[in-house]
Formats: sequence, C-alpha cells, structure tokens
Amino acid sequence: MKRNLKWILIAIIAVVVAGAAILAAFLLTPKTPDYTFPSYVDTYEKSKSYTSQDPNIVLDGVLNDAAWNDQRWLDVKHVTDSALGVKMTSYFGTDGLYMAFDVDDYGVFFDEKRDAAYNSGIQLYISSMDGAKNITGCGYEISLAAGGQVKIKQYTGKQYDLYLGRVYSESVIKGELNSDDAKGYTLEAYIDYALLGEDCKQVFANAAIVRAMSKSGSERQWYSFGQNDRGAAWTRAETWWT
Repeated sequence: MKRNLKWILIAIIAVVVAGAAILAAFLLTPKTPDYTFPSYVDTYEKSKSYTSQDPNIVLDGVLNDAAWNDQRWLDVKHVTDSALGVKMTSYFGTDGLYMAFDVDDYGVFFDEKRDAAYNSGIQLYISSMDGAKNITGCGYEISLAAGGQVKIKQYTGKQYDLYLGRVYSESVIKGELNSDDAKGYTLEAYIDYALLGEDCKQVFANAAIVRAMSKSGSERQWYSFGQNDRGAAWTRAETWWT
C-alpha cells in the first residue's frame, strides 16, 4: 500500500512540474497581437457596370452624351430586309475606346443563362492597326448582348479563343425585352485600350447582328454587315471599316 502511495505521489509531482514548465513557456513566449481584418465585399468579378472616367460620356446605353454629338456615324442595313440595321460610331476617350450602336430590330430576346452569342445583340469584330493584313493576336470578337452580357474572344491564328479583358456595355431596349413588339435597342460599350495597343489612334471594326428568335433555345439569325456590304474578309482587318 505504501509503495503504491509513493508512486502516486511521484506521478502527481511529475504532472505538477510539467504543468509549471508549460505555463512558464507560455508566459515567456511573445504574444501575437490580435488583429481582425475589416469586413469588405470583393466586387471585381461581380461588377457588371463601368463608371466612365471621361467627362464627355456616361456609360448608360443612352446616346445623348457630348461624345456622340459631332461624330460621323456609319449607317448600314440588311441587304434584303431594310427593317434590320445598325448605326455605329466610336469615340477615343481619355480612359478607353467607346462604341455606340443604334440597332433596328423587331423582337429582342435575352436569357442570362444562355451564351451571349445566342442572345439578341451585336458581335463586334475589332482589331488594332497591326491586324491590317493578319488579325492573329490583334483581332477580337466581342459579343455585346442587348441584355447586358459581354463575352470576349481573341483570334489566335485558326479560331477565336476566350479572352479575359476589360469590356463593359450598357443598353436600352426600344420597347419590351423578350417581346416581338420590341423595335431594337441602343448600346454603348467601353473597350480598354490594353486590347488595342498603347498608341491607339485608329482601329478597324466590323459589326454583325445577332437575332435571337426566342428567350429560350439556340435558334438565331446572324448577319455580318461588313461581309455583305463590302466583302470583308475574316482575317484582314483592312477590309473592315476604319
């Protein structure tokens, strides 16, 4: 019995000594100050709009800005259906290239779950001057859906591949969206100069209209104004409009 008490006492002393050592180490270790990061909301990927830094334009889809007042507008129509057409122009802003479109169409359909290329809108083909003879690495297909979607692809030699860049758009429907009674839409787009080179004074551009046939499904009509109006070639931007 005495032997058992002896070993119990030794165990208790060992535990007390170990505890004291741990406590001493804790007290002597420098204490890391508590810090709580301030709460914030990451809006980079969630932002669907852009606030213009140029005083001559507000990116809202309404074509009443000073930037558009004295611009020369290209006015093109569908060869066999004069009710379909687009007027477009450009403005070299202090922070990027702005494009304006006034589209005549009957019926404007949009579904945010559908790829932008299958929603009513404009597919803008644009290139820096370096793409005059060959748009590889210089040319882009920018889908600007009337409902607000934007999708960018870059021509990489044989096809257009998805590209990450700063392009934003806003639109106003002429009538009711997803209705046969809609008469078209106006659209403004902002394109960061980074897509077109630092010394950007001129660009080549061609517009195609995408006509979705309904809110759901993939049935659409696609018409390239440059291809039909002036025989524009896919890979030579010099055949587009300047």
